[in-house]
Amino acid sequence: SLSRGITHLRQEFSRKSANRSLTGFVRFCYIVRMERKILMVFINARSNTIWKQLTGVFRFLGEHPGWIPKLVSLPEDYTPELIAAVERDGYDAIIVNHAGSDATAEALRKSRIPLAVLGIRDERLLRRRHAIVFTRHDNPLSGTLAARKFLSLGQFASYCYIHPRSTPQWSQDRAHGFVREIKRHEKNPNIALTSLTDNSRDLLATLNGLPRPIAILAATDFSALEVLQICNANKIKMPAE
Repeated sequence: SLSRGITHLRQEFSRKSANRSLTGFVRFCYIVRMERKILMVFINARSNTIWKQLTGVFRFLGEHPGWIPKLVSLPEDYTPELIAAVERDGYDAIIVNHAGSDATAEALRKSRIPLAVLGIRDERLLRRRHAIVFTRHDNPLSGTLAARKFLSLGQFASYCYIHPRSTPQWSQDRAHGFVREIKRHEKNPNIALTSLTDNSRDLLATLNGLPRPIAILAATDFSALEVLQICNANKIKMPAE
């Protein structure tokens, strides 16, 4: 259709009649669809990771003009009725970072609109067999690379991985890559896995029970800042790096 449209447009513009040229351009736009509509669902958009995802999507849209985005960030707006509405309005693509309620996930599964799922692996969406792609961080590799960095700095007496409060699956995967890489290079390493809690004494008890120096990997930037604050408040010496 694109080749036919371009050929037809060239033929029309080669003629002297302006009216005929304009008619050809209108036909070309109808065939090719110059504008496309995309639904973007980014729940918890205040998160640093999700903000980066959203920034990346908008960067792509800026580099590829012609997309008309519709952004949804509130859970109460993310409903089966929303999916039905974009179906009726002829949307060309959907990007989500959350599967939503069971009813919403089922509506996404049945939808014929191409779907991109960012950062999650939801069993409900895995049942969809058409026009779907999952894009996820390589969390085990993140843990592996962090371990290699520590190993390159010299000998540590112990290692500690600190999950965020909820201990999500991605953090477990990151911890797995971290532990696996250390065990590949050291015999019987001293490794502790812990999580942040509302009581800073829980983290202090873990750190005080480990021989030093300790190599600490926090799951997120915000977790790392919290760990630094706890250590500084309790006179635990931390290097500049």
